[in-house]
Amino acid sequence: MNKHDGVMYPYGDVITENMIREGYLYSLWSGRFKVYHGRVKPRSRDGICNFITDEGKLFQCNPEPGMFHNALVWLEDNNETLARELLVDHENRQIAKLQEQIDNHLYKIKVLKSGL
Repeated sequence: MNKHDGVMYPYGDVITENMIREGYLYSLWSGRFKVYHGRVKPRSRDGICNFITDEGKLFQCNPEPGMFHNALVWLEDNNETLARELLVDHENRQIAKLQEQIDNHLYKIKVLKSGL
């Protein structure tokens, strides 16, 4: 493991300064819209990045701005309106997935009851 910029990286990866990007991380946590400023750093070959806030908090994020990981999204520019729109779209997709699961279970119950 190499140590670079205070973070350990497995597989001998070396993180150079040009791989580190600045941005804003957005989330909805405990019913509150949260915004953090910080830096996005690749962490290893797993395709996930670390977002380290100016206060030193560590989050995992997608390496691409505007894409989700663990219900978190980051953008290069501070754009709360876009972030809120992305979060709403994400929640709507989650609801659609849950609705599909509910519909599948309701269908199974219907099939099972028809055999009684």
